[in-house]
Amino acid sequence: MYIALFLSALLFFFLQLHYTTASTSDGFEVQFGYSGEKGPNTNAWSPLCHNGDRQSPIDIHLASAVSSDLAPINFHNYDYRGPVVITNNGHSVTASGFEKWGARDSKQPFITGGGLDGKYFLVGFHFHWGTHDKRGSEHTVNGQHFPLEIHFVHQKANLTAVESKSKSDGLAVVAVWFYIDNNNDKPLAQLETAYLNTEFYEQTFNINDVLLDDMIPSNRAAYFRYNGSLTTPSCEESVIWTIFQEPLTVVDRQVKCLAKFETTKRTI
Repeated sequence: MYIALFLSALLFFFLQLHYTTASTSDGFEVQFGYSGEKGPNTNAWSPLCHNGDRQSPIDIHLASAVSSDLAPINFHNYDYRGPVVITNNGHSVTASGFEKWGARDSKQPFITGGGLDGKYFLVGFHFHWGTHDKRGSEHTVNGQHFPLEIHFVHQKANLTAVESKSKSDGLAVVAVWFYIDNNNDKPLAQLETAYLNTEFYEQTFNINDVLLDDMIPSNRAAYFRYNGSLTTPSCEESVIWTIFQEPLTVVDRQVKCLAKFETTKRTI
C-alpha cells in the first residue's frame, strides 16, 4: 500500500525527523560490520554513530512530513553514457570513476536545485539490501522497508573528500527505493553482469557505458528532504539527504544476485 501512496503523492516534504541510532557514504575505509563483533551496536562503530544529533537512516513518518516549496532536483550529465568501475569493498558493491568523465569529456555528473547551495559532483553510488527481499532498504516509511535502496553520493564543489565530511552541507546523497516487479528489469539491467563478477571481496569489474538516468525516477519534484549523516562509520553529520518518493522496479533475479553478498544495511 505504501508504494501506491508514494506514486500518487506529488508534494515536497521537509521532514520533522524521527532520528535513530544509525548513521551514509563511501566511508568504507573504516573496519566495521553489520552484525556480530563489528556490528552497529559495538565499538567498531564510532561514538558519533551512537550519540550524534542528526544520524541516518531514519524512519519517515508520513504524518510528520511538512510540505515545502523546494524546487525539483536538476541532474546534469546523468543522460551521458560513461565508464565506471564496480568494486566489492567488503561492505557493499560500489561504482566509481565519475571524476574521469569530467577529465575526458567534461561530463562528470552533478546535481543542482532542490534548495542545494551550488553544485554537488557525483563521486559514487552503492546499494543497500538485506537477507530478505522485503527488508533491504535503510530508510523506511512508517516502519516499512523496500527490498533495495541505492545511494548516489555527491560532494560539494571545491571541497576535498576530507573537507566535505567536516561541513554540515558537504555531501548530498540522493536515495532511490526499489520494489519487486518481475515485468520490468530495465533500471538495473545494465549492472547485472558486473554484480555477477564481483561476488568476492576486492573483485572489480569495468562497465563502459553506464546510463545513470535509468536509475533515477522520472518524477524529480517529489521527494523527502532532511539533514543527516553518513550511514557508515565514522557517521559524520555532513549529509543533505534527498529521498525520492517514486520507487523504481527490480526483478527477483537482480535481488538474488545481490543477496549473495553480505547484508549491507544498518537496521533502524
